[in-house]
Amino acid sequence: MKKLTAWDVCYSANITITCALSYAFITAILRPLGREDDTMKGGMWAVVSAVFVFQDTRGKALTAGVNRLIATRISVSLCLAYLLTFPFTGLGMAVVIGLETLVLIALGRKEDIVTAGITTTVVMVVAGMNPDDAWRQPVLRFFDSVVGIATGVAGKSWIVTPSSRCSIATTPASLLPSRGALSFEGLGSPHVSAVADGSSIASEEPGRSSFLPAAPLATNLNPAAVSF
Repeated sequence: MKKLTAWDVCYSANITITCALSYAFITAILRPLGREDDTMKGGMWAVVSAVFVFQDTRGKALTAGVNRLIATRISVSLCLAYLLTFPFTGLGMAVVIGLETLVLIALGRKEDIVTAGITTTVVMVVAGMNPDDAWRQPVLRFFDSVVGIATGVAGKSWIVTPSSRCSIATTPASLLPSRGALSFEGLGSPHVSAVADGSSIASEEPGRSSFLPAAPLATNLNPAAVSF
């Protein structure tokens, strides 16, 4: 079993906060507008969308958000067209999934077939549970998804995660550069921090750390040599 690090705990806390926010946002919006069961379904689907797009890095989160939005748009469009014409049936649901699969293949987005299929299954089954206003379900679930996607992607920007690191690059006084003493490293890049007595430098990566000998550090740094 992998030993958990502070970054792992931070990541877990961040996704917890993001899910809580996505649920709170969508339920606050839907509760005054409809039934309580629609509100609960909206909260569930917004959290699912937030978890889906909450990736290791902001770039991956944005890509996942765009992919899910496209897959969801195609899915709910076909579901809405079907439900405006026919009542829910298991066969009808399967036909919609087959049609969206062809559409996604034609668009060169075969990797989104699973996401679209899951979305269609949820939308169609929920519509079957509410036959009087079945057409509303694709519209509501798309809105839920947009809120969840936006919250999940934004969560990688407003919350500190392991994907962003602050490091202090330290060098012997004779080799100290005039700029760039303080820098931010991306995920996967080791970050370096100086030990107080200047006897060693800690080079840390996810899941491991090592200490390397270092020359004495400069004790008087020029403020102009520190930049972000």
